[in-house]
Amino acid sequence: MLSPALPLRADWLREKLFNEASKRRVTVAIGVGIERESYPEKIGLEACKAIERGIADIKLVGTKEAIERASRVCGKAEVVVTQYPEVEIIRMLVDNEVDAVVRGTLSAKKVITEIKRAFMLERLHRVAILETHDHIAFFFAPVGIDEGNDVEDKMKLIEGGIKLQETLGIKTIIAILSGGRLEDYGRSPLVDETLNQAEALTKKVKERFQVEAYHQGILIEDAVKKATFIIAPNGMMGNMIFRVLTLIGGGGAFGAPVIDLLPKVFIDVSRAMENYLDSIALSAALVNLAPLS
Repeated sequence: MLSPALPLRADWLREKLFNEASKRRVTVAIGVGIERESYPEKIGLEACKAIERGIADIKLVGTKEAIERASRVCGKAEVVVTQYPEVEIIRMLVDNEVDAVVRGTLSAKKVITEIKRAFMLERLHRVAILETHDHIAFFFAPVGIDEGNDVEDKMKLIEGGIKLQETLGIKTIIAILSGGRLEDYGRSPLVDETLNQAEALTKKVKERFQVEAYHQGILIEDAVKKATFIIAPNGMMGNMIFRVLTLIGGGGAFGAPVIDLLPKVFIDVSRAMENYLDSIALSAALVNLAPLS
């Protein structure tokens, strides 16, 4: 079943994920870091919600202190105590000891380094699923500062995002952003470069993937109403858009699957997030909807 009429509503997507996650009980590992005071307790609460709602069985992975604190608020989850949680949680995914992993509040740098080592990757590609303050959902890339900085890298992200949307029953409509309005050619060489790249990317996407795609310019506020998948000009701008939306603008995030690993499911998240239930549901839903290839 394809998604309902645009804009894509977050409540529709959330219900879809929860329904798919509940069809077969899977095991999801979630990392418990202690960089900030509230992190273990936050993860513990979200783990209990997932277990109680029948979304997934949970394994909490962290140091002795982190696990002790998380377990005080959730005694229902299985625990894995380790001195090196970033290494252990990826090993568990590689060895199929869990069906999926959500990064949780572990160090992004350490986890990404371990993923690259374990899966022999030079770089990662993540496609985020975001939610605006008025509950419009959209897929978004790039979100890493070292991702999507040329046309071919964006094409890899777009290919992965299309597969994710197909798996979730969402019709792909791609809006490609640039650094200005279409009539702004000539005002700045930097802006001109992003406009030219967006035009080239739009043409290439249509030819290779046979999906609806258009150049939206800088008007992201229009893109969220007319598209299901939005492409930022580069990784740095994408990361800033993500942070402004989720940390300042009252929006949220379901998480960002690492498309390089599929059908193995790893969901990257922000440690500043409060809601990890959606990310757990996303991970379990993707496992139940596998294979992705």
